[in-house]
Amino acid sequence: MMITNTFVQNIYAHSQKVKKSTDIAFTFAHKYRDISLLNEKEIDQQIASWNRLPKVRCFEYNNRKVSTPDGKEWYVLVIQSYDGDEMEESNPSCPISLFLFGVMVDGYTYAFESERMRDEVYQCVNRRTLRNVEREMTLTEVLHLAGKAAAVAKKLKVDKPINLNEVLRFAGKATEAINQLKELQNITKSAELKLAEKLEEEPVQKPLSKKDLAKQKAAEARAEAKAEKKRRDDYLKAIGKFKTPDQIKKEKEARLKTEVAMMRK
Repeated sequence: MMITNTFVQNIYAHSQKVKKSTDIAFTFAHKYRDISLLNEKEIDQQIASWNRLPKVRCFEYNNRKVSTPDGKEWYVLVIQSYDGDEMEESNPSCPISLFLFGVMVDGYTYAFESERMRDEVYQCVNRRTLRNVEREMTLTEVLHLAGKAAAVAKKLKVDKPINLNEVLRFAGKATEAINQLKELQNITKSAELKLAEKLEEEPVQKPLSKKDLAKQKAAEARAEAKAEKKRRDDYLKAIGKFKTPDQIKKEKEARLKTEVAMMRK
């Protein structure tokens, strides 16, 4: 089935009807041809997954404030796969970006309710870091986090012991336990990344140096120019006015011959 404007408008409208209060973003799931709603925890899982993939890129020029037909404002970013400075052909055209936001782009568009959250995710992807979440946690979350950290630490033989009883003692007052919870979160995140490196044999990239950042900005500028040309060519193809370089050359030669012939008269 072809993905049309009507189809995208319908799945978007349905997603907003079933949306939970904890959902803060959405994207298009190409595998299921449907909109996928994401909560904060799922966003953090996505960040951790992207950080393990060295080809993942997120360019600032794709960060936009857009509006959907229902008048709601969203803050978007685009996840793309690059091989060096070249965008890989595996990046699919994004139907929600085209039909909801009126922007033609290749890659995976994520729309956030909050500009702050969009910017946090953008920074994490480019710096290969995780979000530093500071908030009160429920007893269930504390237990899950403590158990998870202990399991990962045991598997990796982390030297720092994790005292579950101490965590439980503070669990009833999350505000008093925030410092210990932050420490547990850092241990868990660090251990998870190390475990991912061992399992996938794919090292997590370090934050870029100033020199590398300058190179990245130059590459982004080249990529932006190339992406803009591709969008323009795609648009011309869509309206039947696209011409290949060879066709343009032949037209110029024909015009030149005509002008020369008229000058000889």
